[in-house]
Amino acid sequence: MTAPRVTVYVPCRNYGHFLREALDSVVAQSLPDWELIVFDEGSTDDTLAIAASFPNARVVQRPFDTHARQWRFAVEETGIASDWVLRLDADYMVEPALRDEIGKVVDALDKKRMRDNTLIVFMSDNGLLNGEHGMVDKRTAHEPSMRIVQVVRFPKLTPVDSPKVIDQQVLTVDVAPSLLELCSAPALDRIHGRSWVSLVREGDPNWRKAFLYHYNYEKQFPYTPNVRCVRGETWKYSHSPHGDGTPDRHKAELYNIEFDPEERHNLIDKPKYAEVVKTMQQEL
Repeated sequence: MTAPRVTVYVPCRNYGHFLREALDSVVAQSLPDWELIVFDEGSTDDTLAIAASFPNARVVQRPFDTHARQWRFAVEETGIASDWVLRLDADYMVEPALRDEIGKVVDALDKKRMRDNTLIVFMSDNGLLNGEHGMVDKRTAHEPSMRIVQVVRFPKLTPVDSPKVIDQQVLTVDVAPSLLELCSAPALDRIHGRSWVSLVREGDPNWRKAFLYHYNYEKQFPYTPNVRCVRGETWKYSHSPHGDGTPDRHKAELYNIEFDPEERHNLIDKPKYAEVVKTMQQEL
């Protein structure tokens, strides 16, 4: 019997309301040589029954203790023989009930004729790695980990029939000052963020060209060290200081994200970019 080429691994616990749609999506896009594993971490709802209704899904179970142990168990002790593993959390799906509730809110605004006077913001709290760079989870300074969606609907900001896409670097810390300005509320003192209202309406030549990303090591997530990164419009430099003054134990990374947006080529060891590294280190 030929080993599967790709294993789709779905960890879940009490995700029955998400799981059916997630597995339907996987099955619809799978090829004959794909394997599907549902990794249950102690569900007490209908998760197992839903998983059992998919004849091509194999169910394994292990109570959750730590992320590192769960992932190690999934890869090393569940009989996975494929070259590639795709990890898909069941709750990545937006369940129909949530979409329906959002629709009800919008319908209620329409009935009260308040939609065009209501500021609607859709965004995420963090990005997530799903196998890029051989990693999962968030916390690193790679683009899939640090980038999020931010969608705003407010006719007093931009006409509904003329939406704009903003290419400049907008951060989560910019949300509060932006909403306050749109609501004609007093600005906050001593905050890191900036209102993007003028940037959206007429452009802002003085908008940021780079920002700092940092993460401090956590014992419960031992696979990610300290991270210090400066992300510009063309270059990104990051390194992992050990924290005790000794030399870094991980190789630093330098990417030209303008021409290498997937960060496939670490240029840190290329002598021709030594001045770029020096400049980025100074900025960091």
